[in-house]
Amino acid sequence: MEGLLFRRTIQLFRLLPYLCAMKPGYLILLSLLAFTACKEKETPPAGLLPVELMQEVLVELHVADAYTERNRQSLVYRNNLREDLYREVLTHFNVSEADFRTTYNYYISHPDLMDSLYQRVIVRLESQQEGVKKSWSARPTKREPDAAPPARLEDIPLKAPWQTEETAQP
Repeated sequence: MEGLLFRRTIQLFRLLPYLCAMKPGYLILLSLLAFTACKEKETPPAGLLPVELMQEVLVELHVADAYTERNRQSLVYRNNLREDLYREVLTHFNVSEADFRTTYNYYISHPDLMDSLYQRVIVRLESQQEGVKKSWSARPTKREPDAAPPARLEDIPLKAPWQTEETAQP
């Protein structure tokens, strides 16, 4: 904000010789426009979600989006599933849809804040993706048997699950 004000001041000083040659009515109009263009710092409206909570909600919503996109069902089914998952995520974090929309619209109207929020969301999603990749790579590819199979059919014990060793038939 300060950098922008400094640049505008420098531009105004460069235009000063031209402004002095202008008619007084235009100079007054131009100065009124310049003063009304400068706004005070905007305070966020009440009821916005905290940044950390908004970050968590967005991460889970993007995971829900990825899940529905990988689903091979019809488009109508995927859209219904997405809406259901969105509601579940908001319910899980105890956030109303109105509060989420208000916060999201606030971030949309402030791109610098949205950018910093999404940088954190992307970092979280990438770390989750790395965790999934590690867990899949650590998974054994072939299951080793616990014990060798019986050599002959006669070696398989004939007992029902409810029988004990004494009541089993020989």
